[in-house]
Amino acid sequence: MSNIRTLAGLLVPLSLSISLISLCLIFFLVKVINKPFLISPLTLPFLSDTINNDTSIIELEKLLQDKKISYININKISKSLVIELTNSGEVIISSQKELNTQISSLQYLLARLTMEGKDFLRLDLRFDKPVIVLR
Repeated sequence: MSNIRTLAGLLVPLSLSISLISLCLIFFLVKVINKPFLISPLTLPFLSDTINNDTSIIELEKLLQDKKISYININKISKSLVIELTNSGEVIISSQKELNTQISSLQYLLARLTMEGKDFLRLDLRFDKPVIVLR
């Protein structure tokens, strides 16, 4: 009987400490990292072209610099270009449409969303009307 009490006396604090560590880990993953738990097929690295000397990417980089839109990376995925902005948002544009028009629309939308205080995960400009996924 005393062995069971001793064993229970050891197991209860051990299980409580494991539960506390698990809760802290979950809190850290959800609050501190603050990354959405969303897997997008557009952001998988093996799908993107790694060729950076493509003329559409070079032209896009110049347009982004001219419009003073800061970005981290540009990936080409089939007929689309994915721009990773510095605010963790992602913009998808078509390489088949005029880039200047799409970047002008992007600049307008970024200013509008900033004025409204809205933060977005993804902004898709490939269609007639932009598709915005807010945080």
